[in-house]
Amino acid sequence: MASDTPPAANPAGAAAGSEAAPAGGAQPAAPHPIPFALLNTGAGTSWDPASANVTLNVRLDGCICPSEASPEGARISYSHAVVLDEFIPDSVRHQLLQFLLHGDDSTGSQANGAVGSAPTEHHHQQQQPDQQQHQEQQQTGQQGGPEGPRQQPLPAARWERRTTDMAGAAPTWGVRQHVLRELASGRLPVMQEVHARLARLYPECDIAHLPSEAIQLAPGEAQAAAAQPHQQQQQQQQPDEQRQQQPGQGPGQEQQQQQRGQGPGPEQQQQQDDPAVDAARPSKRSRTADGGGTSSGAGGASSSVDCACFVANAAVAGDTFRYHVDADPTSFPDGSPWHAAYGDYFNGEPGRPLLASLLLYLNEEWRREWGADTLFLDGQTDTGIFVAPRPCRAVLFDQDIMHRVSAPSPAAGSQPRFSLVWKLALLPRLPGQALCLARPEWGPPVSFGSAARVDAVKRQLAAEQRQQQQQQRQQRQQDQG
Repeated sequence: MASDTPPAANPAGAAAGSEAAPAGGAQPAAPHPIPFALLNTGAGTSWDPASANVTLNVRLDGCICPSEASPEGARISYSHAVVLDEFIPDSVRHQLLQFLLHGDDSTGSQANGAVGSAPTEHHHQQQQPDQQQHQEQQQTGQQGGPEGPRQQPLPAARWERRTTDMAGAAPTWGVRQHVLRELASGRLPVMQEVHARLARLYPECDIAHLPSEAIQLAPGEAQAAAAQPHQQQQQQQQPDEQRQQQPGQGPGQEQQQQQRGQGPGPEQQQQQDDPAVDAARPSKRSRTADGGGTSSGAGGASSSVDCACFVANAAVAGDTFRYHVDADPTSFPDGSPWHAAYGDYFNGEPGRPLLASLLLYLNEEWRREWGADTLFLDGQTDTGIFVAPRPCRAVLFDQDIMHRVSAPSPAAGSQPRFSLVWKLALLPRLPGQALCLARPEWGPPVSFGSAARVDAVKRQLAAEQRQQQQQQRQQRQQDQG
């Protein structure tokens, strides 16, 4: 959720953007309380952000949320989604897809220089899929619909059917862990080109991978948090057991003790023993409580929260997907490094990291009748928008927007819909700096769903204020006359 106040427009000639995000492990211009891995932009890019083809610039999830940066203690907040067509050239799209499918050998000399070989240990760590998984891959690649194209089996050394949107969701095709590690290394020139374009698009901030280890509890703390509800339940049961074990004490004597102040009163006893009261106590509030969830299905403090910095998908006909959020800072555990550094805040809070995702569609061709759109949901109105997976199209969106993939239609046959997602943190460089995915030079975003409702309320309040001011001026004129 971004603030209602957009960032200042890029200065003319935003070429300094490639310098704004240091390459590799270089330190940012301003120190950050967490050791972020900034995007490796390599030698930069000649791409001009002024040429960005902005197809969609929309905001939804309008609401009023708490804000430490606001004198009133609250701010109007929206979530943003932006679609940029032809954000990457077709050569970059092709090289990214070939790397996901075949690795370095297929892309080594096609990018801006040779791509180095993968670390040897990654090849040794590849696990052979079991016989059932291999059969699934053969079925996925060879059995197409009557009108759909046929696709070669996904390489078992790089793909597995274990990727899920959240805990309990049906598994779908995704790349293996060693492929994700290769992507995260930042050494691929095609990845550096994407990073450099992002840096030029948002030169006012540092851009980093979302650090998975920073949004989780340490192993010992996670075990303690998981054991805490059980300990509380035992503590609640002990008074009942003690009362049952005390001889000669009946209900009447217990009531006398309460009247003499020796025992808990009726209200206090209800608070101790009624789980509903515990559930009603104040707690963190986010859209994950309204039907969303993190990519791992994380919930409260006893749940583990995780968010991989990359996700590569190959959706096929017959897959099922759930609405989810990629990450939400209100759901990060209180004992996590992230919470220690930034506290509890709603995404888009000025002066705090803005969590955003970048989605790239990688198919060379994708027909409209094949489906597989990305759906974005406005949770308050149960309405949404869809984005078709056009080749070379990029989607940037706040990570706390509920969204999901729609499975390819039977007309797609066995053709997978390939996509690659970056989980990012946009880091402010100045205290109180507000960050937003919607650039001011693109014009105001289109408000959708609850965002349109908030805008209507703002217009109504502004009209009432103007009317009140006009009445006050007329009253002063009458008093003077």
